[in-house]
Amino acid sequence: MLFDGEGKSVQKELFEKLKERAREVSSALKELRKENERLKAEAAVARADADRLKDQVAFYEGERQELKAVVEELLKEFEQVAQ
Repeated sequence: MLFDGEGKSVQKELFEKLKERAREVSSALKELRKENERLKAEAAVARADADRLKDQVAFYEGERQELKAVVEELLKEFEQVAQ
């Protein structure tokens, strides 16, 4: 067989290329996992900020409601005094 030796070297080269490509894919996956973890942490921080802001909005809305009630009461008193 004239080409038996050549076939093995071609197979070996292809196998080495395949292994190198597998290493590249593995490296890319590791980087993507790291980026995914970073983004998860960033999202958790953003959710915490959003929750904090929602609490602040609820607090200020409560304060606004109280002030509105006080102003309405004062207006009624002024109307009574004006009559």
